Amino acid sequence: HTHTYIHTLLSPSPASLKQVFSLNRQQEEGAAKTTSCAQFISYARQAETVQEYDKAATFFQEAVVHYPRSTAGWYEYGCFLLRVGDTAKAEECFREVVAVNPQHAAGLCMTALLAWHAERTAEAESMLEAATTFDADNALWWAVRGLFYDQVCRVMWCSLSLFLS
Repeated sequence: HTHTYIHTLLSPSPASLKQVFSLNRQQEEGAAKTTSCAQFISYARQAETVQEYDKAATFFQEAVVHYPRSTAGWYEYGCFLLRVGDTAKAEECFREVVAVNPQHAAGLCMTALLAWHAERTAEAESMLEAATTFDADNALWWAVRGLFYDQVCRVMWCSLSLFLS
């Protein structure tokens, strides 16, 4: 394999260069297939930590491309997109989380928060109700639901939600 690579480098023909690039691409594809979703997420977080946002985005995209049924990949990518200010794409990611697992309470809550932010209150309310139904012991979801009801002036529901949190 290395001999072919060296021979190809010494040969100036365009076909030889094509072979080098295709070998490199095959190696990259092979490496991507052996990288777990958790590893892609870890690489993305590391890149984000050193403010390499383009690289972080690429790792998150690799995670969801190679593992499209991973709620963790979609959820983490959505959170990253919120941190960099891309709320529209973040909402798409959280919707993917809910599409993969309709009982994913964190995905439901994040989708609800973005719907609420966009003033789609009926949608936000149903998502928050679902989140507190599927994860009834989570005080955070109940508190968010209570704050939602406070903002839409539903005092009784606000009191009940905050009491349950």
